[in-house]
Amino acid sequence: MQNDCQQKQIQDLEWYRNLIAEIVESIFCPKCHVADSICIKTFPESGKACDAIFMCKQCGTNFTYKEIIKLAIEKYLGSKIFNYKIPDFVMCPICNEESYAPGEHICYLCGNEKQLTCSICGQDIQLEDIPIWVKYKKCNECNKSQYNGNEQRQSHD
Repeated sequence: MQNDCQQKQIQDLEWYRNLIAEIVESIFCPKCHVADSICIKTFPESGKACDAIFMCKQCGTNFTYKEIIKLAIEKYLGSKIFNYKIPDFVMCPICNEESYAPGEHICYLCGNEKQLTCSICGQDIQLEDIPIWVKYKKCNECNKSQYNGNEQRQSHD
């Protein structure tokens, strides 16, 4: 199967973050469970990872960019010491996948780098407010105001 792989390396692709490429290089194929077996089957003219097709050198299974990113996120989460108050990944408001890293302000899947914002006041969401945003799409201040029955407050400077 290896001869179907391109000569280019995973690091040769343009990734949203270099960390993603490092994780992809070491993930296990979910079908044959061989580590470090992912290669590039189709190197895109754009040079962007999101346009590439990947495959397992061992069993020949093909993977889309979305599938590779999901595997990378699983590996990342499996190897990380969790901060249980702030999730490592939340639902991206652009692609609606659980691939947005709030601590880094980027979606590993679609590349969205927009800061998460409160649906009420439009303020940027701070890291400590991420658990509230995940549930209600609001900042802590707006959530408190609405919870206390004070829905008049639409902005806080």
